[in-house]
This record gives sequence, structure tokens and C-alpha cells, in this order.
Amino acid sequence: MSREHKYRGKRLDNGKWVYGSFLGGRLCHIMSHKTVKKTDSTSMFAGYEVLPVLPETVGEYTGLKDKYGKKIYKGDIIRYISKYLEHPVDFEVVYYNGCYAQRHLDTKMEDMPEEATDAIYRYWNQLKVIGDIHENPELLKK
Repeated sequence: MSREHKYRGKRLDNGKWVYGSFLGGRLCHIMSHKTVKKTDSTSMFAGYEVLPVLPETVGEYTGLKDKYGKKIYKGDIIRYISKYLEHPVDFEVVYYNGCYAQRHLDTKMEDMPEEATDAIYRYWNQLKVIGDIHENPELLKK
């Protein structure tokens, strides 16, 4: 079973999100999946917009969507709501121990429990994306 490999990053020129394929190397770029113009060029990038992005903002799509159908990316802040909890709990989506995980905002990466790596996959349908670490840093301070 394969999953969609999609990335996002904030553009260098205007700070807006761009979604598409990640092009690494010396500079960090995202190739938009939207075609911008017809061309006769034989370049593999012909007709696609290739945009420089801030490297620290690049996040991969986890392959999961929240309970409202919004795609979950590395760097998103998600809220877990359960009838078994007194209050909702917020997490950051991180890449940890070879897979995507949810890091409680009070937990350092090196102190994350092993079970954090599968919780995001078990409870994805009870999660809601409420922001991300780049546009909503105030959510990290709760």
C-alpha cells in the first residue's frame, strides 16, 4: 500500500504555504503540483512552478486526515478530544523513531514515550488540526 508523498513549505518571497513535491539539495524548493503554463520544453519541471521555501517550514503529509478531513502534516498542532478526558489535549505532529507521532507540548523529544509513535495512527479520527508551529507559535506555550 502506498501513500501520497506531498510536502508543504512557506515561500521565501511572500511567506504563503505552497504544496507539492519536495526538491532538496543546496536550496530548498517545493514543486507545485499545479501546472502554470503549457510548454514544449523537455525539462522534467516544465509547466510546473518550482518555488524556494524556508527549510525550517517544510513538513511532509502524514497520510492521515483529521476528523474533519483536513490533511495532517509534520509541524501541525492537533487537538485530541475524547469523552474520557476532562479537557482536550494538544500535541505537535513530529517525526520520531521512524514514523509520525504526536508529542505532548510539555514533553521534550528525548523524553517521548514509545507509545507516542502509534497513538496518532490509532486516534486520527478523534483529532482536529488547530494550527501549526510556524503560524501559531502561541499554541506551543499552553
